[in-house]
Amino acid sequence: MDMHVRLDMDDNGPVVVKTATPAAVDRLRLEIERLQQAAHPGVVAIVAVADPPACELRTRYAGEPVGAWAGTLASVAGLGAAVATTLADLHGVGIVHGRVDAGHILVGEDGRPRLCGFSHRAAPGRPTMWRPWPTS
Repeated sequence: MDMHVRLDMDDNGPVVVKTATPAAVDRLRLEIERLQQAAHPGVVAIVAVADPPACELRTRYAGEPVGAWAGTLASVAGLGAAVATTLADLHGVGIVHGRVDAGHILVGEDGRPRLCGFSHRAAPGRPTMWRPWPTS
């Protein structure tokens, strides 16, 4: 594993601490950069950042992965719409998640989804900005 994740506490509650091995420092830096640019309510919030040699990212605990969440059909549809809106907002400012999956969608006690895991680059040759489907 090239990144280590653990749960910690600070004065405001639980914090997720992600540290990178030397081989993954660039990926964690990319994630930090994207999270700093995003600053969106649908994205995990940065608490603190430490540069190498420690290279550490601390984010506010945002909930459990969506796979552990149980909801009604209507709440699942709402969750999907909220994630789609967040992704569209991020794409609008040039931020691409790179690998959205159930492990990167966290659902908090408030039932709102927040995205995490921004350390993956978009595949080569793929656009970095969202573009609508052609209409003709």
